[in-house]
Amino acid sequence: MKKAPAKKKAPAKKKAPKVIKNDVFTLTLTIAGLCFVGRGTTVLEALLALPKPVKIMLKGVLTLTQGDKKKVLFLQPARIKRLFMPLARFQVSKELLVGFK
Repeated sequence: MKKAPAKKKAPAKKKAPKVIKNDVFTLTLTIAGLCFVGRGTTVLEALLALPKPVKIMLKGVLTLTQGDKKKVLFLQPARIKRLFMPLARFQVSKELLVGFK
């Protein structure tokens, strides 16, 4: 018995990556009515672009937005200070992406 010749598979077509219209992350930190805004293509870049307040003594609201998605965090003063510590920024950026809808 002879085997039928194997059929050659067509090469797989490469799909173009989806282009997101609003790929800019915006971080807004609100403390006592003052708004501090940082923007970037990643959460870390937006966090690095966020200007540091002069004195952090009150609770604040941190809002992360990207297009239709939005996440709001209510932060204590110690946690707000941690946003601006160089070694903690990577951890904070990952925390912000958890549950981001």
